[in-house]
Amino acid sequence: MAEQELSILTLNCWGLKFVSKNRRDRVVAIANELSRTEEYDIVTLQELWVYSDFEYVRESVASYLPYAKFFYSGALGAGLAIFSRFPIIATEIQPYSLNGAPIDVAGGDWFVGKAAASVIIIHPELGEVQIFNTHLYAKGGEDGPEHNRAHRLVNAWEFAKLARRAAELGRYVIAAGDFNSIPTTLPMTVIREHAGLVDSWLTILESPPTLQ
Repeated sequence: MAEQELSILTLNCWGLKFVSKNRRDRVVAIANELSRTEEYDIVTLQELWVYSDFEYVRESVASYLPYAKFFYSGALGAGLAIFSRFPIIATEIQPYSLNGAPIDVAGGDWFVGKAAASVIIIHPELGEVQIFNTHLYAKGGEDGPEHNRAHRLVNAWEFAKLARRAAELGRYVIAAGDFNSIPTTLPMTVIREHAGLVDSWLTILESPPTLQ
């Protein structure tokens, strides 16, 4: 790999305790698969809510991703973690201002405190690189109702502002996560256009997936 390239993996682990079926087995399988490869420079995981699961993954990849951060937010935690080959010099988490409602217990977004997490790494050739990891509001989709769509759109706007600010500070910016959106949707358009980001899906695969 070229010295000015980074290989990045992002994955939703479905790791909510007591709710996600086969949670521990799945986390172990993910960790074991990651431990067998050294191709990634950065790994960003979502829905990794249980700290012991994070510790298991961290120990499994420590030989080539020795730097890691588990992020806390809300009552149950953000479920976000970042693993890096390069030193982490700063971390930040910014909860979104709209995260569902506490009355929606089954949805759970309000309790976990959906957020934008980031680390700043020092790369030997690129200098400072800010890696963002997020999981946007789940409900609403593209068909509404509108009050749910608004939550995800606000998440996207706030995320885009954070990414843009990082770029204005002279850093390279990488945005990863579970956006609950495909490239053609309004939340992704807001993130791309306001933050000046390039969508890796569209760059590599050229055409976006279709909504089913």
